[in-house]
Amino acid sequence: LEPPDAAPSVGRPETMTMVLSMSHPVAASPSSWSDWLAGSFTELARKPSSIAAAINVAAGAVEDLRFPSEEGLFVVREEGRLGHLLGTVSLARCVGGSGREFDLRRLRAAPGASKGGGGGGGSSSSSSSGSIRSRSGSFVTLAEMEAIVCEAELSAAVGRHPHVLRCYSSIVENTPEAHCRLLLCDPCTCDLAGHVAASSSSSSSGAGAADGGPALLGPAEVADIGQQIACGLGHLHRLGILAGALGREGILRGRDGLWRVADLGRAARLPLCLAEWRARQADAGLRLFAGGAAGTPPECRSRGTAAFDVEVTSAVDIWLLGLLLASLLLGDSSLAASPASLESPSIAQLWLLLHWPFVEEPEDRPLANEFAALLSGVAQTP
Repeated sequence: LEPPDAAPSVGRPETMTMVLSMSHPVAASPSSWSDWLAGSFTELARKPSSIAAAINVAAGAVEDLRFPSEEGLFVVREEGRLGHLLGTVSLARCVGGSGREFDLRRLRAAPGASKGGGGGGGSSSSSSSGSIRSRSGSFVTLAEMEAIVCEAELSAAVGRHPHVLRCYSSIVENTPEAHCRLLLCDPCTCDLAGHVAASSSSSSSGAGAADGGPALLGPAEVADIGQQIACGLGHLHRLGILAGALGREGILRGRDGLWRVADLGRAARLPLCLAEWRARQADAGLRLFAGGAAGTPPECRSRGTAAFDVEVTSAVDIWLLGLLLASLLLGDSSLAASPASLESPSIAQLWLLLHWPFVEEPEDRPLANEFAALLSGVAQTP
């Protein structure tokens, strides 16, 4: 490489100077290559993203994202931010004639970023979507980056199923502030938390309203949602994947009206022991379960040193599904209900059915597809 005052030749940084000058002016008339480097890159070195931005501007691809997939290359442009999954999703539209739309999810690990507790299902504020909070405080650890990679890989591994969110492809988006994975997924309209809020404000159905509590959802709708989620869990379990969290924000409604399991931020491959499971949750920057002991499956509660020998099975997801449905039906995940709230036969039938996922021994709980079949009877009750 030659200093700027040398004769023009291939490899001289004139082209690079033009690109970088879009973001930062280059010192005039440098006397040597060292001076040119010092004048051009002192500020840029502090903000590496400026170099990438300048090169992307020159290439005319600032807003275009390229996702290779089994269906070919998707070139999309990110548009407005959407409200579901705690605002971590944007609308993405294919560049060109098709105009096909996707949900663009950002899995982000950053120092000081906040992320919900997740997993309980009883509170609309509990979710494992969004950003991972670094345990180091000042930098993102390798384990935390691997947690992002694990979620992206599991999201892609689920394939196509009507009740699990489909992920077509993922790419890396690293910035000086965070490590990100972008997931290109099927478009959705809302999450379960938003649906419950909208339904509660426009109607007074559900046991909670009959008992003077918060209006939630009617028994037929709760059973229908539960049946769809159970079918999605059955697909995950057949693939050897434990969902591990069923918060309201992690259940999305597609444009076809079907509900899908979407948040795999706390998912893991089976078989799994409790020690490995807790390490997975710690790497994801999360509490083990929201709500303390009341929000934790019995087999995952503290058992001293014996906990390292406990196997975590797909029955954990069934317990969490029961927790979610109980909160939607009664406004409380404990199945505590007054006689007045159980006067409706359909509410009483679903209330009795929801006791099965909460049995103490995991092997006595129903399989996901068995539970879906039982819920279908309540969903079809007039």
